[in-house]
Amino acid sequence: MTRLVLVRHGDAEEGTAGLPDAHRGLTAHGRSALRRSCALLSQACTGDGSIDLIITSPLVRAVQTAEIIAHEIGLERPVWAREVIVRPPTLADLSALVADCAPSVRGLAIVGHEPTLSSYAAYLLERQNFPPPFRKGMMVAMAFDAASRKAEFEWSILPSGPTQTHSL
Repeated sequence: MTRLVLVRHGDAEEGTAGLPDAHRGLTAHGRSALRRSCALLSQACTGDGSIDLIITSPLVRAVQTAEIIAHEIGLERPVWAREVIVRPPTLADLSALVADCAPSVRGLAIVGHEPTLSSYAAYLLERQNFPPPFRKGMMVAMAFDAASRKAEFEWSILPSGPTQTHSL
Protein backbone atom coordinates (compact mmCIF):
# COMPACT_ATOMS: atom_id res chain seq x y z
CA MET A 1 0.00 0.00 0.00
CA THR A 2 1.09 3.52 -0.81
CA ARG A 3 -0.22 6.59 0.92
CA LEU A 4 -1.66 8.81 -1.78
CA VAL A 5 -2.35 12.44 -0.89
CA LEU A 6 -4.43 14.40 -3.38
CA VAL A 7 -3.96 18.17 -3.06
CA ARG A 8 -5.79 20.97 -4.79
CA HIS A 9 -3.57 23.97 -5.45
CA GLY A 10 -3.85 26.95 -3.11
CA ASP A 11 -5.67 30.24 -3.74
CA ALA A 12 -4.47 31.69 -7.05
CA GLU A 13 -4.50 35.03 -8.78
CA GLU A 14 -7.64 35.93 -10.69
CA GLY A 15 -7.43 35.43 -14.43
CA THR A 16 -7.09 38.53 -16.57
CA ALA A 17 -7.07 39.14 -20.29
CA GLY A 18 -3.29 39.48 -20.28
CA LEU A 19 -2.51 36.48 -18.07
CA PRO A 20 -3.11 32.99 -19.47
CA ASP A 21 -4.78 30.56 -17.05
CA ALA A 22 -1.71 28.31 -16.97
CA HIS A 23 0.43 31.21 -15.70
CA ARG A 24 -1.70 32.21 -12.70
CA GLY A 25 0.38 31.99 -9.53
CA LEU A 26 -0.56 31.65 -5.88
CA THR A 27 -1.66 34.65 -3.87
CA ALA A 28 0.09 35.60 -0.63
CA HIS A 29 -2.96 34.26 1.23
CA GLY A 30 -2.73 30.98 -0.73
CA ARG A 31 0.94 30.55 0.20
CA SER A 32 0.32 31.33 3.86
CA ALA A 33 -2.66 28.95 4.12
CA LEU A 34 -0.65 26.14 2.52
CA ARG A 35 2.19 26.58 4.98
CA ARG A 36 -0.27 26.26 7.88
CA SER A 37 -1.82 23.12 6.35
CA CYS A 38 1.63 21.62 5.83
CA ALA A 39 2.20 21.63 9.59
CA LEU A 40 -0.72 19.19 9.90
CA LEU A 41 0.45 17.29 6.84
CA SER A 42 3.89 16.77 8.40
CA GLN A 43 2.30 15.37 11.57
CA ALA A 44 -0.05 13.08 9.64
CA CYS A 45 2.65 11.75 7.30
CA THR A 46 5.25 10.44 9.70
CA GLY A 47 6.97 7.07 9.63
CA ASP A 48 5.82 4.67 6.92
CA GLY A 49 3.35 7.20 5.51
CA SER A 50 5.83 9.96 4.76
CA ILE A 51 5.69 11.59 1.34
CA ASP A 52 8.62 10.51 -0.80
CA LEU A 53 7.49 11.98 -4.11
CA ILE A 54 5.32 14.85 -5.35
CA ILE A 55 3.85 14.85 -8.85
CA THR A 56 2.12 18.03 -9.96
CA SER A 57 0.24 19.58 -12.79
CA PRO A 58 2.61 21.83 -14.75
CA LEU A 59 0.34 24.88 -14.27
CA VAL A 60 2.15 27.56 -12.25
CA ARG A 61 -0.24 27.56 -9.27
CA ALA A 62 0.07 23.79 -8.89
CA VAL A 63 3.87 23.80 -9.22
CA GLN A 64 4.10 26.56 -6.59
CA THR A 65 1.82 24.53 -4.30
CA ALA A 66 3.97 21.43 -4.78
CA GLU A 67 7.17 23.37 -4.07
CA ILE A 68 5.73 24.82 -0.85
CA ILE A 69 4.68 21.34 0.30
CA ALA A 70 8.11 19.89 -0.54
CA HIS A 71 9.86 22.67 1.38
CA GLU A 72 7.57 22.51 4.40
CA ILE A 73 7.79 18.71 4.81
CA GLY A 74 11.54 18.65 4.16
CA LEU A 75 11.37 16.68 0.91
CA GLU A 76 14.64 17.10 -0.94
CA ARG A 77 13.70 15.23 -4.12
CA PRO A 78 12.62 17.26 -7.14
CA VAL A 79 8.93 17.74 -7.84
CA TRP A 80 7.75 16.06 -11.05
CA ALA A 81 5.39 17.96 -13.38
CA ARG A 82 3.13 15.83 -15.59
CA GLU A 83 0.57 17.11 -18.11
CA VAL A 84 -1.67 14.07 -17.53
CA ILE A 85 -2.74 15.59 -14.20
CA VAL A 86 -4.28 18.60 -15.96
CA ARG A 87 -6.37 16.67 -18.50
CA PRO A 88 -6.17 12.92 -17.98
CA PRO A 89 -7.61 10.99 -20.95
CA THR A 90 -9.18 8.68 -18.34
CA LEU A 91 -9.07 8.46 -14.57
CA ALA A 92 -7.34 5.10 -14.97
CA ASP A 93 -4.40 7.03 -16.48
CA LEU A 94 -3.91 8.78 -13.14
CA SER A 95 -3.93 5.41 -11.35
CA ALA A 96 -1.33 4.15 -13.82
CA LEU A 97 0.84 7.16 -12.96
CA VAL A 98 0.58 6.26 -9.27
CA ALA A 99 1.04 2.50 -9.79
CA ASP A 100 4.13 3.06 -11.95
CA CYS A 101 6.02 4.82 -9.15
CA ALA A 102 9.02 2.99 -7.74
CA PRO A 103 8.18 0.35 -5.11
CA SER A 104 10.29 2.31 -2.62
CA VAL A 105 7.79 5.22 -2.70
CA ARG A 106 5.80 4.95 0.54
CA GLY A 107 3.91 8.18 0.09
CA LEU A 108 3.00 10.18 -2.99
CA ALA A 109 1.30 13.56 -3.29
CA ILE A 110 -0.49 14.59 -6.47
CA VAL A 111 -1.15 18.32 -6.82
CA GLY A 112 -3.88 19.23 -9.27
CA HIS A 113 -7.17 20.90 -10.05
CA GLU A 114 -10.92 20.59 -9.91
CA PRO A 115 -12.98 18.82 -11.13
CA THR A 116 -10.30 16.20 -11.82
CA LEU A 117 -9.37 15.65 -8.15
CA SER A 118 -12.96 15.08 -6.98
CA SER A 119 -13.62 12.75 -9.90
CA TYR A 120 -10.41 10.83 -9.26
CA ALA A 121 -11.08 10.51 -5.51
CA ALA A 122 -14.59 9.19 -6.23
CA TYR A 123 -13.14 6.75 -8.78
CA LEU A 124 -10.55 5.42 -6.32
CA LEU A 125 -13.09 5.06 -3.53
CA GLU A 126 -15.72 3.54 -5.86
CA ARG A 127 -18.27 6.25 -5.10
CA GLN A 128 -20.69 8.18 -7.30
CA ASN A 129 -19.09 11.46 -6.24
CA PHE A 130 -16.67 12.80 -3.70
CA PRO A 131 -18.31 15.05 -1.13
CA PRO A 132 -17.33 17.74 -0.54
CA PRO A 133 -15.61 18.97 -3.72
CA PHE A 134 -11.94 19.81 -3.24
CA ARG A 135 -11.55 23.36 -2.01
CA LYS A 136 -8.38 25.30 -2.79
CA GLY A 137 -5.61 23.96 -0.56
CA MET A 138 -7.55 20.84 0.52
CA MET A 139 -5.59 17.61 1.04
CA VAL A 140 -7.06 14.09 1.05
CA ALA A 141 -5.05 11.00 2.03
CA MET A 142 -5.85 7.47 0.95
CA ALA A 143 -4.22 4.07 1.18
CA PHE A 144 -3.67 3.14 -2.49
CA ASP A 145 -3.41 -0.50 -3.56
CA ALA A 146 -1.35 -0.72 -6.78
CA ALA A 147 -2.72 -4.17 -7.68
CA SER A 148 -6.40 -3.21 -7.63
CA ARG A 149 -5.75 0.49 -8.35
CA LYS A 150 -8.34 1.36 -5.71
CA ALA A 151 -7.98 3.16 -2.39
CA GLU A 152 -9.38 3.57 1.10
CA PHE A 153 -9.96 7.00 2.65
CA GLU A 154 -7.66 7.83 5.59
CA TRP A 155 -8.03 11.53 6.41
CA SER A 156 -8.34 15.00 4.95
CA ILE A 157 -6.95 18.41 5.80
CA LEU A 158 -9.36 21.25 5.24
CA PRO A 159 -7.73 24.62 4.60
CA SER A 160 -10.06 26.49 6.95
CA GLY A 161 -8.33 26.44 10.28
CA PRO A 162 -6.64 24.24 9.02
CA THR A 163 -8.29 21.15 10.45
CA GLN A 164 -7.76 17.44 9.99
CA THR A 165 -10.75 15.10 9.79
CA HIS A 166 -11.01 11.33 9.62
CA SER A 167 -14.43 11.15 7.98
CA LEU A 168 -15.86 12.15 4.63
